[in-house]
Amino acid sequence: MTIRVTKELVEELEAAAEQRYKRDKEQVRALRSLLKRYEAGDLPDEVLAKMGGRGEAATVPDRRADLRRPQTLRGKVTEVCRDHPDREWTARKLLSHLKNLGFPVREKTLGSVSGCLWQLAREKKLAVVKRGVGSSPSIYRWRSNDGTASAHQESDE
Repeated sequence: MTIRVTKELVEELEAAAEQRYKRDKEQVRALRSLLKRYEAGDLPDEVLAKMGGRGEAATVPDRRADLRRPQTLRGKVTEVCRDHPDREWTARKLLSHLKNLGFPVREKTLGSVSGCLWQLAREKKLAVVKRGVGSSPSIYRWRSNDGTASAHQESDE
């Protein structure tokens, strides 16, 4: 697929960026105004109740996560395995778990997940509990801080 960059396209992108910038600046101004009124005690009780009451810090949803780059498959595989150190993983189990979490995966990702598991095992972050042979898959487990597989003995690598 080719994308043609034209003067009109660049101008359209620039206009859209300027509008987003204006909208963001207006939201920041509104938050500053709200914070000033909050600190001065000049807000109605129903607004204060939603903000956490008097004397407490105002809480708003943390949107910084929206600004981060999307997480890679490898990063998510590492995170899931690390967060569940006592669980044994095959590529199919992990792919199913990623889908249940809502992580965007494609249909032909099984090989990619398998590759991530293999690479993490090669880097000694995962232990090979059972090496796969033929149609039976390899089983992996997160290594504990001392370098051993948590809960079970690992097989020879």
